[in-house]
Amino acid sequence: MENSFYKKHTFFTKKNISSLLKMKAYQNVKKQSQQYFDHPMLQQAFQFQTLYIGGHPSHSPALYSLVTFSEHFHGVWYIEGGYASLIEILEKELRERGVDIRLNEEVLQVDYTEDRQFESVLTPSGRVKADQLILNGDFPKAKQLITKQKETSYEASSGCLLIYLGIDKVYKEEGIHQFFMGENLDEHMEDVFKRRQLHKDPSIYVFNPTVMDESLAPSGQSVLYMLIPVPSGTDSSFWENKEEYTDRMIELVEARGYPDLSSHIIWKKIRTPDQAEADGLYEGGSFGIQPTLGQSAVFRPQLKPFKADNIFAVGASVHPGGGVPIVMQGARLLAQHLKPV
Repeated sequence: MENSFYKKHTFFTKKNISSLLKMKAYQNVKKQSQQYFDHPMLQQAFQFQTLYIGGHPSHSPALYSLVTFSEHFHGVWYIEGGYASLIEILEKELRERGVDIRLNEEVLQVDYTEDRQFESVLTPSGRVKADQLILNGDFPKAKQLITKQKETSYEASSGCLLIYLGIDKVYKEEGIHQFFMGENLDEHMEDVFKRRQLHKDPSIYVFNPTVMDESLAPSGQSVLYMLIPVPSGTDSSFWENKEEYTDRMIELVEARGYPDLSSHIIWKKIRTPDQAEADGLYEGGSFGIQPTLGQSAVFRPQLKPFKADNIFAVGASVHPGGGVPIVMQGARLLAQHLKPV
């Protein structure tokens, strides 16, 4: 994650190949977990971490076990107000530096010079000229703005059913992070990535941030965030019964570790993959394109994805990958690339 590979030959070095062999990149995360842990529950707990970046444990290279390692070695960091507050922080800083930010203004077209260099973008309010263009939408969809580029088929990451709850109490003893594993992670993953249906007994992640950040809710109240891996690429009709499924998920969490949760809910908000797709995420996948071997490292879209010298890209579908911290690292790589010498 410290280097970009827009020049592909820079990846195939003796040092990199040696690192890949040491990390057993030729294996998948599921197989690797079976070599280190005997108990099936420990194996599944290790495998579930690939869902942090939307990958199937059987399809994700073992190098992604670094996610689990980093969580334990570096710890889990939190921004006061949640990751969403990062948007306001960045916007404030950019405006103070004189950046012109235009919200809710769709880019309709990208214009080029005769030698295929970026020249301007067309929006409903007119053309905007610039020296460089950075595509920061989800890359498989954002690249469609670049004319005469052949369409590429990608494998989307998993989708997520996100359930946000306002609670009239604080669950102090339940901790900040909870993973409630279902009876069969393999079957859950098959439903998500192959059969493309909702699993009846899924593994669920619950985030209880008010325990450490009282600014998130009024005194004596709290917020809970529930994440359930579900299929991506599902249209709105797939989610016609989302309220019923959501209530079942709340009942599961209540039974597994949050006593009387249903009776303490003040408000509830639900976000499904079809909503994510409508907002621009490729096939509704929550983490960019899936972290398979063929869509990782040098094989993933890079910060300079086209022949044009002044068009660049960042985001979850661009190297190094998905998840807010990793996307921010990708932005850092691009900033370093663009920084004048």
